[in-house]
Amino acid sequence: MLIDNGKLLFDGNQSTFHDTYRDTEYTLEVTFDKTTLQINKETFRLAKIDGLQHSYKIKYEDMNTGAAISYIATHHQVTDIRVHESELEDILKKMYKQ
Repeated sequence: MLIDNGKLLFDGNQSTFHDTYRDTEYTLEVTFDKTTLQINKETFRLAKIDGLQHSYKIKYEDMNTGAAISYIATHHQVTDIRVHESELEDILKKMYKQ
């Protein structure tokens, strides 16, 4: 539940709050086992390459995090995969800036 100055802003659990107010995309950081060309899939928008580590921006509406991880893991040899999503604290800061 989120209340501001006596006004109910949100009534639900943390997961629902996150899904409702999160950013429209997340970042997928992939560390490949060997030099790899960028992923040739429209859903994965290349944000950065640093050696074997590639960062991709992916819209939630195009592919959820589980599907993105599964796609990478089955089509490429990787040593690490990390997902970066909006944290609850970041969402609240954005709400109060508006």
